[in-house]
Amino acid sequence: MSFLYARKTGEHLYILADTKVNYNENRDMLLHKLTESEIVLLDNYGIIKNVIVNKDLCIGSAGLIEHFNELLEYIEENDIKDVENIKGKALEINNKYDFQTDFIIAYVKDLERHLFLIKNNKIEETNSCWIGLHKCFETFQKTRNNEEFVKKYYDNDFSNDFNKMYIDKKCFENLIQSNISLDYVGKYCVNCSYTDKGFYYMGKSESYVPREHILESNRAVVNFFDTAENGGCTYITYCENNMFSIYYAQIKKKIIFEPYLKTKGYNHIRFPRIKDL
Repeated sequence: MSFLYARKTGEHLYILADTKVNYNENRDMLLHKLTESEIVLLDNYGIIKNVIVNKDLCIGSAGLIEHFNELLEYIEENDIKDVENIKGKALEINNKYDFQTDFIIAYVKDLERHLFLIKNNKIEETNSCWIGLHKCFETFQKTRNNEEFVKKYYDNDFSNDFNKMYIDKKCFENLIQSNISLDYVGKYCVNCSYTDKGFYYMGKSESYVPREHILESNRAVVNFFDTAENGGCTYITYCENNMFSIYYAQIKKKIIFEPYLKTKGYNHIRFPRIKDL
């Protein structure tokens, strides 16, 4: 399972997604399809669930990897650009597999933004939607309705639409960090937004601390992140040729999520690959 949230406002169009993949029930089956090293990558980084197909089209999916791959394969191997065709195929897949996998399609044509939800054998054009784990949406919504949380991040120097987007992102990040559903939702928050470059993965810099630090009352300084030797790290996420990438400064390596697997059912999934820099 997963959690994705998408919204269209007067100024913005975006899909937020986690990257974690849960496949415990199918691990033995996967061992016959993927190598052990590929499964380790899947465990550690997950996959991209809000995929930039081209500069005007982003597709999100919650459900089974193979179903998402089926839609991406259909689009990319047949060079499908007609959004009606894509919506129809997404609906077909949703229905064929008894609604196990839902989709969000964000699309821009002639500067007009469109957001479609494909769920429960229906296509709906909407201004906002979510797919995935319901209890994650409940927590996300509860945080968005928290006046103190909103007040903390609302900035009067920016437009109301910008603040909506920023607060949605903060609520989503807060959800992932809270580990509300550790087995199903987590890893990285991927923000795909429509910009003057088309759809684009928005970059950020973060620190990761694997263990709790206790600040003693008589000390004025505490390390913001631990050493690399102790498992701490800083990382930067960015967009590279429409692919989501992560750069780890301590080890001078990057993770790029791209469709490089040859395995049927996974060959169009944006799968993590480690590269030296």
